[in-house]
Amino acid sequence: QIQSYCETLVKLSEENDSPVIYYNMYLVWIYRYEMERDFEGMLEVCEQGEKYIEQNPVFEQESKLILFQTKKMSAYLHLHNYRDGRATAEKCLNHFPEGTDPWFTFMEYYFLLAMHTENYINALAIYNRATDNPKFKKQDSLVQEKWNIFEGYVNYIIEKEGKNNKILLMQARRGFRASKLLSSPALYPREQRIFSVLVIILQILFLLERKSLSKIPEHIERLKKYATRQLKKE
Repeated sequence: QIQSYCETLVKLSEENDSPVIYYNMYLVWIYRYEMERDFEGMLEVCEQGEKYIEQNPVFEQESKLILFQTKKMSAYLHLHNYRDGRATAEKCLNHFPEGTDPWFTFMEYYFLLAMHTENYINALAIYNRATDNPKFKKQDSLVQEKWNIFEGYVNYIIEKEGKNNKILLMQARRGFRASKLLSSPALYPREQRIFSVLVIILQILFLLERKSLSKIPEHIERLKKYATRQLKKE
């Protein structure tokens, strides 16, 4: 179905010089490549969309530009391409009014990219910048909870890697208590079950780091139940 949309929009763009058609053509192609997990193709279309906006400033729509840039960050995250992702982030953050919903979404991708590529000092800086923003507390509760879980992963990294990195060790946040995390039942509503999975995995990581091996099997059993009953195969 999305392939037919792509083809139709390409034909329409050849017949009509309309920014609405062009924007939607780029967006649908981006979603198509995202569904196919072709992140190189996704990046290429994002760049075409950005170029179109640059060449047609009279039609510029900030929201469309922000969407292209956010999708680029998502692609860089999946490709573990930290160098280009960071360059994009530094260039694009000027387009995002700080503290807005799109800004927090963009910062999320930027944080995850830094974590997945083991640029932990930068990940900490991104985390602090996002959560210290005055508008953070006005964000939707789901957004806040996601960043709260990120805090747990940040502190796990500090505990694990800090032994060999004094700069990292100095970044520990005073308000975080691993004991509270480890005693958490990690129960979220069904539609938020990914949060439960992320917290259980984090609990296992802390238990492994602290050599509390006897407590790990029950957590693994919970993950098995999620895998067989609630999570999609992919």
